[in-house]
Amino acid sequence: MRELGNLSLFSSFIFSLLSLIFYSYGFYKKERKFLESGKRFLLSSIFLIIISSISLVYLLLVKDYSIEYVAHYVNNTLNLLYTFSAWWAGMEGSLLFWIFVLGIYAIFVFYENRKKEEDIEKLSYFFLNFIFIFFLILINFFANPFKKLSFTPSDGQGLNPLLQNYWMLIHPVTLYLGYVGFSIPFVYGLSSLILKKEDKFWVERTRKWTVISWLFLSVGIVFGGRWAYVELGWGGYWAWDPVENASFLPWLTATAFLHTIAIQKKEKIFKRWNHFLVFLTFSLVILGTYITRSGILSSVHAFAESRIGPVFIIFLIIITAFFIYLFTTRYKSLEGKRKIDNIFSLEGNFYILSLILILIMIIVAAGTFYPIFSELFTGQKFTLGPPFFNSATVPFFLILILSMALCPNLSLKEFNFKRFIKKSYISILFSIITLILLLIAGITKVYPLLSYTLSMFLIYTVVIDFIRDLINKKFILSKYIPYLIHSGIVITVIGITGSSAYKVKKDVALKEGEKTEIDGFVLNYRGVKFLENSSYDAARAEVEVIIDGKTIGLLHPEMRFYRNWEEPSAEMDVLPGIKGDLYAVVKGFDRDGTTYFEFHSNPLIHLVWNGIIFVLIGGILTLIRRQK
Repeated sequence: MRELGNLSLFSSFIFSLLSLIFYSYGFYKKERKFLESGKRFLLSSIFLIIISSISLVYLLLVKDYSIEYVAHYVNNTLNLLYTFSAWWAGMEGSLLFWIFVLGIYAIFVFYENRKKEEDIEKLSYFFLNFIFIFFLILINFFANPFKKLSFTPSDGQGLNPLLQNYWMLIHPVTLYLGYVGFSIPFVYGLSSLILKKEDKFWVERTRKWTVISWLFLSVGIVFGGRWAYVELGWGGYWAWDPVENASFLPWLTATAFLHTIAIQKKEKIFKRWNHFLVFLTFSLVILGTYITRSGILSSVHAFAESRIGPVFIIFLIIITAFFIYLFTTRYKSLEGKRKIDNIFSLEGNFYILSLILILIMIIVAAGTFYPIFSELFTGQKFTLGPPFFNSATVPFFLILILSMALCPNLSLKEFNFKRFIKKSYISILFSIITLILLLIAGITKVYPLLSYTLSMFLIYTVVIDFIRDLINKKFILSKYIPYLIHSGIVITVIGITGSSAYKVKKDVALKEGEKTEIDGFVLNYRGVKFLENSSYDAARAEVEVIIDGKTIGLLHPEMRFYRNWEEPSAEMDVLPGIKGDLYAVVKGFDRDGTTYFEFHSNPLIHLVWNGIIFVLIGGILTLIRRQK
């Protein structure tokens, strides 16, 4: 099976090269038969990638330790699901998974265009194939997952305990579906630039595939935060880690694009801006893949240092130079039909919103790559932590929330102050009352106060607009789909605000029978039990949680000792409640029976995860409506 996987991988590279040649010759000669041959070779390449992927999965499942990748990420005691997830656990396998997902996307694109293929589709296939070739070069010549060992060990090293978590079965998959999906808008964008085709087709297809990719990326980011929360044992879910930021950067630019492309569809403006955003989003995807796999930046999520970094840089330079050439030569043809009529109109608001998103992207990117620049200019690598990112970005996020809250009451092209006040005064009044109630409740920190108030302003605006439309019998579902997504985002924002600004942490050493208190909870340590598992041994603590003399639940944090892993792994436990989570981690044990705990009270943290439900529903409704 190793030979089949390796041969399929190399053959896929050859077929992609042949596809590139036939497509190039077909476009040069304007011969349809050569273009059809190019498509067949590309489909054959995708088919071979699927075979190669199946081969690697099979080698993982049968635990063929003669393969270096298998020996590194699988062992005899690893269960079936985590053995399968080893496919994307390492750099080599994850790159194969990347191109496998791209192949699946390509098949859907081919099927979507099966009835009619014009020049823009055929040219898009050509650029899609170019991306395939890049990744096939990486996998075949720099990071081959089918590399053999000089000997066959009796057991493998096994999966990192941090990855042996159910969230790692779905987080990478959804993240890749988001990441890779942005390739489709990118190739459509290049094709439309070459053909000077700024029509409804480009707008609709690009927007549709961006919505799909944005949804998957949004879910993937939230799932990744949940994994960090339940597995890393520090009580949080987002640490502005370089790999976390790598997924966030294209999310920001894609979000900007989804707003301005909606205006282009109606008013034929923002053409240049939207092409730039599509290119920027895909470039950030490649940059994010580079950050994760090159090892250039230190991260708990990143793979070890590798030699593939220069190849990514070359690819980025090529696509950037090519885009700049196309963009500059087509610049005049991309001029919109008119300028923005009023900066306070809906289209003006969307433009400002997109600019703020790009500004946040620049701040996050600068902070992420600061260690590289500091080392380059000072010889020392300095890292910027959460305080920098929070202080630099939070003000702009608050402006974004305000911008979203204003949308329902703005007109498309013009701004009428009296009409705006007439539609907004109730939500403004409720927001003022909310602000007063928050101050009475003791919420006096500036950023949380503004975050809560502006978030509720958005929710009030949407609800009041909804009630008004129902009374006037003007309810239109499509109008409220974006508002549903915006509401989901601010629900998440409220959760982030509460769990960040008002979390309580306590480190304590307890012996059996001793108690401690945190944020109104009384914690009674009942002792520790020792457990055995096929993969690890565990010391499980039991902590009774008491409020007003009544037991409301138990916490069972563990310290696990994996047999194929040197360092112990701390497994948290959480007791969810209406106000938030009580979070417990075992940090260590003493011979005298003392157990060292870290407890966290995380208010409103459940809203961080609940908000994505509304975003997902809104996104799915968007796609269903457009399909009709």
